[in-house]
Amino acid sequence: MPELHDVNCRTDILRRLRALRPDAQRRWGKMSVAQMLWHVNEAMEGGLGRIQMEAMKLPIPLPRPILKFLVLNFPWGKGAPTLKRWVP
Repeated sequence: MPELHDVNCRTDILRRLRALRPDAQRRWGKMSVAQMLWHVNEAMEGGLGRIQMEAMKLPIPLPRPILKFLVLNFPWGKGAPTLKRWVP
């Protein structure tokens, strides 16, 4: 899994961020570039514990270790659900 502490990974992320343009065509969902950046920033802040996050209700309750494994290791499909707080 890529890490922000890895120089190559961080350099690639910064390169990709600098290439973003406000008028870029959407390739994933309904968000604009600005909305997507806000969305990703909110998720990062929650992951770092800087903001309080409410638990997401799952249709099938899963033990936390299994859920974490799935979230980190499987691709997210287009239109996957997200926390309401992360929708700009």
